[in-house]
Amino acid sequence: MDTKRNFALIGALLFTLITAGCGSDTKTEAERLYNFNLDIFVKWTEFKGRDKNRIFAPLIPITIPEKPVLDKWDQLYSQPQIMFHYGKDSTIYIMNMNGTDVRLLLHRDELGKLPASTGFTQRSNTGRYLLLKYYAMAGTNCAVFDLKNREIVSDTDECFGAQFSQDDRYFYYMDYHEFYPHRMDLGTQVTTDVLPNEIEVDGEVFYPEGASGSFFVDAANERFVWSLSSDIARKQPDLPRTVVFRLSDMKLLGRQEYLPENCEGGNTYHMDKRYFVCGRDYATYRVSEPMTLVENAPYDEMIQRGKWYMDSDGSKVYRYKQPGESGMFDKIKYNYRIILKGSKDYADYKLPGKFSAYLPPNLADDFDNMDLGVFFPAIPTQAQYQESYQRQLKERKEANNGK
Repeated sequence: MDTKRNFALIGALLFTLITAGCGSDTKTEAERLYNFNLDIFVKWTEFKGRDKNRIFAPLIPITIPEKPVLDKWDQLYSQPQIMFHYGKDSTIYIMNMNGTDVRLLLHRDELGKLPASTGFTQRSNTGRYLLLKYYAMAGTNCAVFDLKNREIVSDTDECFGAQFSQDDRYFYYMDYHEFYPHRMDLGTQVTTDVLPNEIEVDGEVFYPEGASGSFFVDAANERFVWSLSSDIARKQPDLPRTVVFRLSDMKLLGRQEYLPENCEGGNTYHMDKRYFVCGRDYATYRVSEPMTLVENAPYDEMIQRGKWYMDSDGSKVYRYKQPGESGMFDKIKYNYRIILKGSKDYADYKLPGKFSAYLPPNLADDFDNMDLGVFFPAIPTQAQYQESYQRQLKERKEANNGK
């Protein structure tokens, strides 16, 4: 049985039932909002003189249950997940990428601390651990929460460059005071320094601690890469800027050009952790081939290359038209809003906190071929646009005695 395909088909069926009103003549809220958004877009484009190149942005409604179920850390999902903070307790929720099936991920009462409203969250590769920031005495601290055992397993003042190992055994990070790479064994909760106190390469001695460098863990190629500080790099412009170690035993392999120059000040990982991103142009590279540019992504979070992206500073998802699609726009963006009980119109809807995307491991293997479009309202066709335009034109003429 192809489990991943079955989950995708089930998700598509559920979305079809939701948006089709289960065969009744009553339009669902999602369908009503979609048509309302299209009418507004056509109105402002055709009758108000707005720029015809602006992006169509249908609304994706989010409904948070009064008593949401607690998300299982190893749950099998039918589509990528989005985490977000909401409410006075900065409760962390998780939902399907299309805004359905909102579940509770972590509440302030269980954490014992107030999650930071910055909305910073990161899920580990197996889904077991959640990295988040919370308010401390001075600023924010970082915590790793075990979603299986429901407890904090790491608590640090900062987590620069944070990364979980592929098997979720280790957590790599740099804290605020030392700015030096540490590795925590998440099972034993024992933290060790990753690098020796000094490193000698070709007769040069480097001191990682206090050097303001950055690190990169390439598990696919069994490498740990330490980027030397910009001060050292400027003094030795003709020499490689990275020092490379074998990850398993941290044996020094030498000074090499291992990363593109724009990555040596640090990098982040896309939701699909086969890719990482560097610099303001969102230069994206494949982890297994770190010197090869894949694309300059249009947004900082790549969901599917060339198809779906997310601006992780907000709550919008972008969809790009694919070959064979009948939609009239090259791309659209989905705006997410929380519909509270008793909400009557758009003015009552609330913004969720900034989004963090999570690719569940049960979807990762064949994710490139997964059709996410089945879960979302389609890009409007020219026929849909014209129907809205002609209907509104007729209504305007009737309101103005045929003029």
